[in-house]
Amino acid sequence: MAIDKAPEYVCDGIPHSWLVNPRGVVVWEGHPAELKDAQIEEHIKGASLTPQFALPKDLKSAERELNAARYAEGIKSLETHLKKPRSPETETAAKSALEQVNSYGESKLKAVDDLAKEKDYGNAAEILRNLEKSFKGHAVGEKAKSRLAGWKKDEKIKLELDAAVIVEQAETQIQAKQWKAAAGILLKVTKGKKYEGTRAREIAEKLLATVRRKL
Repeated sequence: MAIDKAPEYVCDGIPHSWLVNPRGVVVWEGHPAELKDAQIEEHIKGASLTPQFALPKDLKSAERELNAARYAEGIKSLETHLKKPRSPETETAAKSALEQVNSYGESKLKAVDDLAKEKDYGNAAEILRNLEKSFKGHAVGEKAKSRLAGWKKDEKIKLELDAAVIVEQAETQIQAKQWKAAAGILLKVTKGKKYEGTRAREIAEKLLATVRRKL
């Protein structure tokens, strides 16, 4: 890896490791022996690979929609085909794809439940927003929309969500290597009593520690 192309990965010695979260932000760096499993698990919560589909020719329209994460449209296309399948092969493929995409949607909702139990509403809300968009008009999308709406009416959860938005703004600055700007944004969450006791504040404090090493 050329140093001039990836200055954020420069180190003074080896071995040296970096932990990057699903949004592409370096959230930890140091000697690999110091990286704990709990730290890795914390930063990959809610992350999962999106399903990819390779369907028969008669299902290419559904394949395009599904692989573009337009799951509701892909589901509609598959269901339309199943009303009058072209062949046993396409019928089997359509049923399998339907099962896979529906299972994916439900698994993401389950991930949201797990994150909410740990008060990680920032990552949970991001998943819900993605589900609401990609499954719009489908039951999964409606569940995601309803869950978000309910959270916004809960003062404690709304506080977590507001803080998470600020943390995301800081992460954007981190990705752009604007360390000073990122630190200033993170201080909005880590200073004062407003966000005291929130999960988002814990995340912000850890990010701030990483950012300060860059200043």
